[in-house]
Amino acid sequence: MESQKKIMKKFVVLIALLAVGFAYSRNLPADETVLTNDGQTIDEKIASKSYVFEAQIAIPTGGRTIQLNSYFDVRVSGDTLVCSLPYYGRAYTAPINPAEGGYNFTTTKYQYIVNKPKEDEWKIELVPLARTQGEKFMLTAFSNGTASLLVTSNNRQPINFRGVIK
Repeated sequence: MESQKKIMKKFVVLIALLAVGFAYSRNLPADETVLTNDGQTIDEKIASKSYVFEAQIAIPTGGRTIQLNSYFDVRVSGDTLVCSLPYYGRAYTAPINPAEGGYNFTTTKYQYIVNKPKEDEWKIELVPLARTQGEKFMLTAFSNGTASLLVTSNNRQPINFRGVIK
């Protein structure tokens, strides 16, 4: 009987501590906005179409996560889209030139559509119009500078990249 009272007291104290901790955490100030190297916020970079997505991890469909050692990126600068990304996964048609295994191109004809579903999240759709493989790049950027890029194509399985916005 005595041990049940001790257990109940400990349980009540634990619940009270959790409630106080939760109330305190809700009153903490919001994190400061992350600034990039040139002093702009992620929001300003996306609006000006002037940023670089630097891929750090590749996640192929049905495959293992691959840490990227080399410098792979997608550069958006005004009217130009430059893509230099590797590809790991199943291709439904092989390229004629083996050097064209990844996503390596530069184009000035592309669609740029930005949606902001949440306050600290942006969804950017990049569709190169001059490419015949039907690629679509869906970039999800967050206010802390991290980002995820999903690449879909008519000729390949989708692949996802994780990295940062610079």
